[in-house]
Amino acid sequence: SSIINGSGLLPSINSSITVDTSLQNFSSFGIDASSLDEQFSNFTINPNSSTTRFGVGLQWEIDIWGRLLNAKKAAKKDYKATEYELSFLALSSLIRSIQAYFKAVEAYGQLIIAKESYESFQEIRNLVKDRYKKGLKSSLDYRLAETSVSTSKVKLENKNLDLANMKRFLETLIGQYPSSNINISK
Repeated sequence: SSIINGSGLLPSINSSITVDTSLQNFSSFGIDASSLDEQFSNFTINPNSSTTRFGVGLQWEIDIWGRLLNAKKAAKKDYKATEYELSFLALSSLIRSIQAYFKAVEAYGQLIIAKESYESFQEIRNLVKDRYKKGLKSSLDYRLAETSVSTSKVKLENKNLDLANMKRFLETLIGQYPSSNINISK
């Protein structure tokens, strides 16, 4: 684009060669060309004529206001800006991919914590249940323990879904089918 915009800065040279050949028809004047040769033997009248012309033209627009030069500079700057945008896009994609990976690692860690928490709440519920059966704990304590187990189970399922979604997102980024089968390390 800058080459095209800068083309008006230099002069343009045009050249042309023209060859014309014509045949004179004297019959419309009532004159026979062969009789002319006999009457005017001193003069040569050629009914065929050939003309060759050669022309050269030079055109140059003087850029008084700098419009053409500024257009060329602007085109170069536009090209550079496009290069910078593409490099920013590549860097941004890389950064977002790394962020997505670490979010997946975090989701994996949160899933492990949710599993451990669920198992702990189950143990606590079993202890409270045994004490409730022996009459050492009230039914309120037992119901609170059951509620804690149910809540931790919901949290565990949510963390499992979060991890599966992050795995699908990572698989999409690397161009694989999003089946949530990619392995995430600790």
